[in-house]
Amino acid sequence: MKLVYLDTSAVLKRYIQESESEECEEILSNFENFAISNIGVTETLINLRRKLGARESVIASRLFEADLASFNIVDFSDEIGREAVTASGGKNQATLDAIHIASALRFKKQDITFLTYDRAQAQAAKRSGLRVLGVAV
Repeated sequence: MKLVYLDTSAVLKRYIQESESEECEEILSNFENFAISNIGVTETLINLRRKLGARESVIASRLFEADLASFNIVDFSDEIGREAVTASGGKNQATLDAIHIASALRFKKQDITFLTYDRAQAQAAKRSGLRVLGVAV
Protein backbone atom coordinates (compact mmCIF):
# COMPACT_ATOMS: atom_id res chain seq x y z
CA MET A 1 0.00 0.00 0.00
CA LYS A 2 1.64 3.23 -1.14
CA LEU A 3 0.56 5.94 1.29
CA VAL A 4 1.25 9.66 1.08
CA TYR A 5 0.65 12.16 3.85
CA LEU A 6 -0.26 15.55 2.44
CA ASP A 7 0.78 18.72 4.19
CA THR A 8 -1.58 21.63 3.57
CA SER A 9 0.95 23.19 1.19
CA ALA A 10 0.48 20.14 -1.05
CA VAL A 11 -3.28 19.83 -0.61
CA LEU A 12 -3.82 23.42 -1.71
CA LYS A 13 -2.00 22.75 -4.98
CA ARG A 14 -4.80 20.35 -5.92
CA TYR A 15 -7.48 23.05 -5.69
CA ILE A 16 -5.60 26.26 -6.45
CA GLN A 17 -3.47 26.58 -9.57
CA GLU A 18 0.04 27.30 -8.30
CA SER A 19 3.48 26.91 -9.83
CA GLU A 20 3.96 23.36 -8.51
CA SER A 21 0.36 22.16 -9.00
CA GLU A 22 1.14 20.03 -12.04
CA GLU A 23 4.16 18.46 -10.36
CA CYS A 24 2.08 17.77 -7.25
CA GLU A 25 -0.62 15.97 -9.26
CA GLU A 26 2.06 13.90 -10.98
CA ILE A 27 3.51 12.87 -7.61
CA LEU A 28 0.06 12.03 -6.24
CA SER A 29 -0.71 9.80 -9.23
CA ASN A 30 1.93 7.39 -7.90
CA PHE A 31 0.03 6.78 -4.65
CA GLU A 32 -3.01 4.70 -3.82
CA ASN A 33 -3.81 6.06 -0.36
CA PHE A 34 -3.79 9.54 1.11
CA ALA A 35 -3.56 10.80 4.67
CA ILE A 36 -4.11 14.19 6.29
CA SER A 37 -4.63 15.42 9.84
CA ASN A 38 -7.96 16.83 10.92
CA ILE A 39 -6.02 20.02 11.61
CA GLY A 40 -4.93 19.95 7.96
CA VAL A 41 -8.57 19.76 6.94
CA THR A 42 -9.33 22.94 8.87
CA GLU A 43 -6.17 24.63 7.64
CA THR A 44 -7.03 23.76 4.02
CA LEU A 45 -10.60 25.04 4.23
CA ILE A 46 -9.46 28.32 5.81
CA ASN A 47 -6.78 28.81 3.17
CA LEU A 48 -9.18 28.08 0.31
CA ARG A 49 -11.46 30.84 1.63
CA ARG A 50 -8.50 33.18 2.11
CA LYS A 51 -6.88 32.63 -1.28
CA LEU A 52 -9.90 32.28 -3.57
CA GLY A 53 -12.92 34.40 -4.32
CA ALA A 54 -16.22 33.51 -2.66
CA ARG A 55 -17.59 31.42 -5.53
CA GLU A 56 -14.29 29.66 -6.26
CA SER A 57 -13.70 28.84 -2.60
CA VAL A 58 -17.14 27.20 -2.32
CA ILE A 59 -16.43 25.02 -5.37
CA ALA A 60 -12.90 24.13 -4.23
CA SER A 61 -14.11 23.38 -0.68
CA ARG A 62 -16.80 21.03 -1.98
CA LEU A 63 -14.28 19.21 -4.18
CA PHE A 64 -11.87 18.92 -1.25
CA GLU A 65 -14.58 17.65 1.10
CA ALA A 66 -15.64 15.04 -1.49
CA ASP A 67 -12.02 13.87 -1.81
CA LEU A 68 -11.76 13.54 1.98
CA ALA A 69 -14.09 10.54 1.87
CA SER A 70 -11.15 8.46 0.62
CA PHE A 71 -8.50 9.97 2.94
CA ASN A 72 -7.09 8.52 6.15
CA ILE A 73 -7.73 11.35 8.61
CA VAL A 74 -5.51 11.54 11.69
CA ASP A 75 -7.21 13.03 14.74
CA PHE A 76 -5.17 15.41 16.85
CA SER A 77 -4.45 13.90 20.26
CA ASP A 78 -2.28 14.55 23.29
CA GLU A 79 0.15 11.94 21.96
CA ILE A 80 0.46 13.67 18.59
CA GLY A 81 0.90 16.98 20.42
CA ARG A 82 3.83 15.54 22.37
CA GLU A 83 5.29 13.98 19.22
CA ALA A 84 5.02 17.36 17.49
CA VAL A 85 7.23 18.88 20.18
CA THR A 86 9.83 16.21 19.45
CA ALA A 87 9.42 16.61 15.67
CA SER A 88 10.09 20.34 15.98
CA GLY A 89 13.59 19.41 17.11
CA GLY A 90 13.82 22.52 19.26
CA LYS A 91 14.30 24.49 16.06
CA ASN A 92 12.25 27.40 14.81
CA GLN A 93 9.56 25.03 13.49
CA ALA A 94 6.02 26.27 13.03
CA THR A 95 3.55 24.52 15.31
CA LEU A 96 1.21 23.34 12.53
CA ASP A 97 4.17 22.04 10.51
CA ALA A 98 5.32 19.96 13.48
CA ILE A 99 1.78 18.63 14.01
CA HIS A 100 1.67 17.49 10.37
CA ILE A 101 4.99 15.67 10.79
CA ALA A 102 3.82 13.99 14.01
CA SER A 103 0.56 12.99 12.29
CA ALA A 104 2.47 11.42 9.40
CA LEU A 105 4.66 9.51 11.83
CA ARG A 106 1.51 7.59 12.91
CA PHE A 107 1.99 5.67 9.64
CA LYS A 108 5.75 5.17 9.92
CA LYS A 109 5.44 1.37 9.99
CA GLN A 110 3.73 1.56 6.60
CA ASP A 111 5.26 2.65 3.32
CA ILE A 112 4.66 6.39 3.98
CA THR A 113 5.86 9.41 2.04
CA PHE A 114 5.47 12.97 3.29
CA LEU A 115 4.49 15.50 0.61
CA THR A 116 5.18 19.17 1.36
CA TYR A 117 6.14 22.34 -0.44
CA ASP A 118 7.53 23.98 2.71
CA ARG A 119 11.34 23.75 2.80
CA ALA A 120 11.76 24.08 6.58
CA GLN A 121 9.05 21.50 7.21
CA ALA A 122 10.63 19.14 4.66
CA GLN A 123 13.95 19.32 6.48
CA ALA A 124 12.28 18.62 9.84
CA ALA A 125 10.32 15.71 8.34
CA LYS A 126 13.54 14.21 6.99
CA ARG A 127 15.18 14.60 10.41
CA SER A 128 12.20 12.68 11.83
CA GLY A 129 12.91 9.81 9.46
CA LEU A 130 10.21 10.43 6.85
CA ARG A 131 10.72 10.08 3.12
CA VAL A 132 9.93 13.52 1.69
CA LEU A 133 8.75 14.63 -1.74
CA GLY A 134 7.61 17.93 -3.15
CA VAL A 135 10.35 20.33 -2.20
CA ALA A 136 14.08 19.83 -2.49
CA VAL A 137 15.76 19.60 0.90
